[in-house]
Amino acid sequence: MNLKDKVNQKLWDAIKANFVNEKYKESILDAIQLVGDIIREKSGLDSDGNILIGSALGGSNPKIKLNRLNTDTEKNIQKGTEAILRGIYSSIRNPRSHTKIEDSEDEAIEIILLINFVLRRLDDSKGTYSIDLFINQVKDEDFVRTKKYVDIIISKVPSSKRLETSLKLLEEINELPPHNLNLVWNAIFKKLKKEDQNSLLSLISEKLRSESDIGVAKSLVSISEDYWDRIDEDSRLRIENKFLKTISKAEIYANGKYNTQAAIITWVIEILYKKDFSLKQELINELLKNLTSEDEDRVRFSMDLFGDYLTQEAKEEKLLPAIKKGLKNGSRTIKDYLDNPLHPLNSKLKKDLSEFTPTLEVEDLPF
Repeated sequence: MNLKDKVNQKLWDAIKANFVNEKYKESILDAIQLVGDIIREKSGLDSDGNILIGSALGGSNPKIKLNRLNTDTEKNIQKGTEAILRGIYSSIRNPRSHTKIEDSEDEAIEIILLINFVLRRLDDSKGTYSIDLFINQVKDEDFVRTKKYVDIIISKVPSSKRLETSLKLLEEINELPPHNLNLVWNAIFKKLKKEDQNSLLSLISEKLRSESDIGVAKSLVSISEDYWDRIDEDSRLRIENKFLKTISKAEIYANGKYNTQAAIITWVIEILYKKDFSLKQELINELLKNLTSEDEDRVRFSMDLFGDYLTQEAKEEKLLPAIKKGLKNGSRTIKDYLDNPLHPLNSKLKKDLSEFTPTLEVEDLPF
């Protein structure tokens, strides 16, 4: 008998090396190992042996359903298959794992064909985990943004599917609500093996080397912000520079609303600036440059960050000239911000404030 033609390809791939070398006991154990792997993958469980079988296929609501379990016949198939699998572990695997047994080719074929029969049923079964369903949970408008909820849905991701699920999250990154994505990503990333984490960070580094969409770049940085020092340096520098370029277009309007660029760069400053932002000085220089702009919305953007960042980081010899030039340009935003006797810079800018002449606005014009 040509066994290869009688069993499915996945099973043959698992047993081939030992079977063709006449290591029949080992090929039987390979086949049973495959069964266990498939059950763990479908059920999301990490146990083994009869504990795995009972937890995955047993009970009134099994994690792996071989059918709809509506009729007595369907329920009997479920229970019978569970019993067969328990028998495979108890009477076939365990003795070969703990005692010296040498199987003949005929015995190996008989056992492997039985396992092939069970695998066919498992292949047609429905497990509790689906990557697509998981992604839909992340997209769900009723997603619960709590640690408890996230822990529950992450617990249902089989350990063998964590990396694949993470890759799917990356693939769908532009379609997922950012806050939901961050919560889920951080939870699943911490459960990955170090080598899988490194693979994902390498992939993110690669994406950041060429990503042109500023929104996608923001999402990529957001999910990797806690591991920013593990992102390749050239990728970090490139994307930080890309963010800096948005400052010249960042505006906060008189009604307090941010434009897209202002919202993005404010987030960048609040997150990466506090970490290891490589281009920190360049960032400060761009913010100072905004103070001298004749566009009041751009000035307002830098002034909004003025108290928290510029006064902490910008050296006075750079900060004061920018403010003075802004006042000379007639920026009401800067004047209003500094027009307070208690402001620490007020005493150094008294002359500039006293000589301030505001830029005429449309409503001020005499026609």
